[in-house]
Amino acid sequence: MNPLLIALLIIFSILFLAVIIIFFKVKRKLGELSEVAFGTKDFIKGIKDQELDALSEAKTITGMEKLDLPRLGKDFKDLNINELKRESEKKIVKCLNAVESKKIENIKEEVLKVWVNTRIEDLKTNNVSYDQIKFHNTILNRYEKNDAIATIKIHTALEYNYSKNNKSPQKVQTRFELEYIYIIDEDKISSHTKGIGLNCPNCGAPIKNLGSKSCDYCGSGVVDIVKRTWVLNNIKEF
Repeated sequence: MNPLLIALLIIFSILFLAVIIIFFKVKRKLGELSEVAFGTKDFIKGIKDQELDALSEAKTITGMEKLDLPRLGKDFKDLNINELKRESEKKIVKCLNAVESKKIENIKEEVLKVWVNTRIEDLKTNNVSYDQIKFHNTILNRYEKNDAIATIKIHTALEYNYSKNNKSPQKVQTRFELEYIYIIDEDKISSHTKGIGLNCPNCGAPIKNLGSKSCDYCGSGVVDIVKRTWVLNNIKEF
């Protein structure tokens, strides 16, 4: 046999053996690290279990409620913050139910319609279910006010059993933020409602101008809604 070929075979065999030895050493080391970190020598299983634990661990929410509540109560004496919290929870449940049924007929606020439609579009042909929805805590996260507008942010932590395409349900812990606004002086806000999602209470169409006396689409009066009501401006899951 050709001496050069023999030499190449020997070198290849040595390299192959070295790779095998390194592979098993790395695997053993990963197993040791995995056992310390996750309690199992199976590194992949440990990572997956960690991800599942993260999903099932209740989320925390924080805010300046103790400081903001007295200011909010002083500025808006007629506002029942606990009622607003409960209404926020109801809106979240309504959104999740709408995503599950893929129907938005019962959703009035345009902000919620956009959120639900986005979720439905992301699902495509998949079907999901949200069962045993349970709220852990709902707080006033932030209250801010200037000469033109007041803003309230409500944070809530909740859990639900999530199932996709009739597979085994998985407990998911999550958080939502709902932002409400109150127009104090429309003259001090740009005529275009940039960043402010006001909608007609009758047809749900966006209000394009804060100075509008009526809806451009259905003609309903909107002045009282714009000036004297806390309006949902944004919703997000985080």
